[in-house]
Amino acid sequence: MQSKISKSGDPILRGKNIGKYRIYREVDNISLSSDFLQSKKVKEIMQQKIISQNIVAHVLNPYDRIIIMASMDTKGLLTLDTVMNTILTSERYSYEYILSLLNSQLAAWFYYWFVYNRAVRTMHFDKYYIDKLPIREIDMTAQQPFITLVDQILTAKKKDPNADTSALEKQIDEMVYALYGLTPEEIAIVEGKG
Repeated sequence: MQSKISKSGDPILRGKNIGKYRIYREVDNISLSSDFLQSKKVKEIMQQKIISQNIVAHVLNPYDRIIIMASMDTKGLLTLDTVMNTILTSERYSYEYILSLLNSQLAAWFYYWFVYNRAVRTMHFDKYYIDKLPIREIDMTAQQPFITLVDQILTAKKKDPNADTSALEKQIDEMVYALYGLTPEEIAIVEGKG
């Protein structure tokens, strides 16, 4: 597929284009045959989905942790390289709710400690690993506060990819902590303060 990247054609997202709640940098294009674009696999990808960097970032400051980079693709763009596509198959969950969980500090802590066993290199965020996150099943009414905050973040990031949405992200983290019943002591551990 790398040989098909060109200046014209269909836009394609790569890992380098995905940040937390944002798609940024100039996207590449790819020239593909109409037969390829009509394939079942490509059609499956070309729909709304959550996209995440497949290679997980390990950071040491201000404390040892990982950062999950996930955003929403509402246009149904093609993806390549280190991109994981998450397409929901259940109507019990909204994309915004799942995106808020994936980008939360609790999810990053959970993956780092219990899925990757504190590894620091070559951590892939593919289906096998994404599926390990326990998702709290709540109704759509309870998901609405998550949806509202994620929509605000996505709107801000669409206007300015560098917009500071940390206050909104902190609100989501607090809602996720409450959702999973964390105590203040447990929150301190997740946030590297305990």
